[in-house]
Amino acid sequence: MQSTDQKFLFSQSVVYEAVLGVLPELGFDIVREDKYIARIEAKIGVSAFSWGEKLSVIVEGLDENMSILRIESSLKISMNIAGSHRYQQHFSNITFALAKRLHGD
Repeated sequence: MQSTDQKFLFSQSVVYEAVLGVLPELGFDIVREDKYIARIEAKIGVSAFSWGEKLSVIVEGLDENMSILRIESSLKISMNIAGSHRYQQHFSNITFALAKRLHGD
């Protein structure tokens, strides 16, 4: 499993709702989500470079106007050499798309 954290200067609820909008735009299927614990589980299917990937996204509120986004990723098949670094691209895509959405770009 791989993970990354990113701080955002927005409230937990704002970041959580933005994540719910960004993931499908990037090709992820939301498997389940719970706004009360600010957790989303998503997956992306098979591609030329991967047998698929599962994500857990957690938004932790630090105060009224600051949150930490944590993304945890695991490949569906752990010995997937071709997809082993795919998570880095997904982390980056999610983080930048989320920042763009939050800033209204």
